[in-house]
Amino acid sequence: MASGKDSMRRNARSKAKAQKARLKHGPGKRAHLPPPVASINPAIVPDSVIADILAKRDLLVHPDLARTVAARYLGKHPELMEKLSSPDILRLAAYEPLRKWVRQELRVLVGMFVVETDPSRLIEAPSEIILSAHRSTLERQPHYSNLYQALFKGKNPESILDLCAGLNGCSYEFLGCKPKYTAIDVSPQLMDFTQAWFTRNKINGTAYAADVTAMSEFPPADTVFLFKATDVLERVRYGFGYELLDKLVVAENRRVIVSFATATISGTREIKLSKRAWVERWAEKNGRSCHVYDTVGERYYIIE
Repeated sequence: MASGKDSMRRNARSKAKAQKARLKHGPGKRAHLPPPVASINPAIVPDSVIADILAKRDLLVHPDLARTVAARYLGKHPELMEKLSSPDILRLAAYEPLRKWVRQELRVLVGMFVVETDPSRLIEAPSEIILSAHRSTLERQPHYSNLYQALFKGKNPESILDLCAGLNGCSYEFLGCKPKYTAIDVSPQLMDFTQAWFTRNKINGTAYAADVTAMSEFPPADTVFLFKATDVLERVRYGFGYELLDKLVVAENRRVIVSFATATISGTREIKLSKRAWVERWAEKNGRSCHVYDTVGERYYIIE
């Protein structure tokens, strides 16, 4: 009996030690993220498969992201790869689990944030209506009037790169300055709308759809927004949060403002801030300043 209790205590200590190591070395507590899988080239996924996956109207995502996610499934199920070249792939029983899994994953990554699936009808609407069409901007809307002044602290940007932008580009009027604005998001529909909105309002802005995790270079800008983005990016590509900060801040010397939700989408559960402390550890390790600004439901880290 004693040896059994000793074994249980040792196992508990081992688990606690492993968890402490993850918190220390990785970008936060990442038990909710998928483990690394075999690296599969997304290019092997046929166009017919991607078109079929994205046939659902609620999947407003760029095909590149669908390929990346499908490749992750294939990394877990390599036995399916030899069947991809079959002209009957869409009718094979082995294909259905891939389609269902990829669609569900895309909804987790992107779909749950979209409130309005046809934003084009809002082009003439007031900004508060437009910002209500995406969950992130809807939650941020009560704070826009003071948000950017607090984040910029008197150092207004001349150019902004907004990654995983959603409809945040339509908050331009609250910036308190008139920088060149580049918005990138995985949703072609949202970026087409944002570009049309920029043009209609004579804003010096560009918006286009791309999978950020597949980008090797980024447009020039002195300030980068990563609002509620890194959790999603990490889910797509494990460890990408660190890689992106290395690229944007260390290699290209930009100011990056990273934000995280401090509550679940339902609002029923708080998210522990200890999960977000990896940003401060990254800044300290790389000799950068890191200031914190909080609003209801969102925490911002200003890295310079």
